[in-house]
Amino acid sequence: MRRFLVVGHGANTDGDFRLDDLPGTGGRMDIIAMSVSSALFLSHELRKEVEVWLVLMGGAPHTLKIIGSEARYLFPDERNIAGMIRTNLLRHREGKRETPGIYVSDMDFREAVESASEDSEIFYLKEGGKDIRSANISGNSTFVLGDNKDLTPEEEEMVEKIGARKIGLGKKSLHTYQAIVVANYELDRREESGTGAP
Repeated sequence: MRRFLVVGHGANTDGDFRLDDLPGTGGRMDIIAMSVSSALFLSHELRKEVEVWLVLMGGAPHTLKIIGSEARYLFPDERNIAGMIRTNLLRHREGKRETPGIYVSDMDFREAVESASEDSEIFYLKEGGKDIRSANISGNSTFVLGDNKDLTPEEEEMVEKIGARKIGLGKKSLHTYQAIVVANYELDRREESGTGAP
């Protein structure tokens, strides 16, 4: 299992954002939606082995888990994904059942990271970390990323406390969704060669 845990520091958690204004009313929900697309979608199918956890913090914290092997009615375009996020936030608020493959909880960042660490090794994707090409990554792995903002010092302390390993993707700064594409590529190549080692 491969998991991407993306922190949306300003992402709207009420579900009242407009789909034609994801950066504004959505609190950079555009970045969140593009990250989901980058993590889950291949050319003509979903990645069954990938999960995306979205820790949305622009309001009362909520965590959405999107499970690739279970997801339905999800398409790779930004508007569709943002619409699904909005719909499920509203359903959660109203006590209704979520869309298949999407689970909403009231977990905050600390709770989400601690929960992820129970069944996977945690990697913090950050500039200056050990190059992913020389890092030993095998088995169940969770990759933690910020949105358009880095993790706060308090959040970094939380991931360090649970033993997260800091890894990087090269010297150039990448957008969150670009970093996810590169990480998927690097890990796909390892799986094709039959090893998690560099």
